[in-house]
Amino acid sequence: MNIVERAARAMFATANQLHDWNEPNAEPLRKIYRENARAALHAIREPDEEMIGAADDLTDTHANIHPTGLEVWYTMIDVALDENDD
Repeated sequence: MNIVERAARAMFATANQLHDWNEPNAEPLRKIYRENARAALHAIREPDEEMIGAADDLTDTHANIHPTGLEVWYTMIDVALDENDD
């Protein structure tokens, strides 16, 4: 399952208590949630300063430490999830 599908299912599960994702008649809703997931990913494509700073902090140029892409991804997403909804 790709990231768009995972996000769409998570949004659906959070917001929709009346339908099951797998119901055949839920296809219009599934389409909406997939579109919403894509919109959300587009909106967060550019990280904010806190996310960039956290990723930069992972790399210690003096110790020649190079984090993996996965470590950078997790760090940036964790910072975004911890930010207040101001």
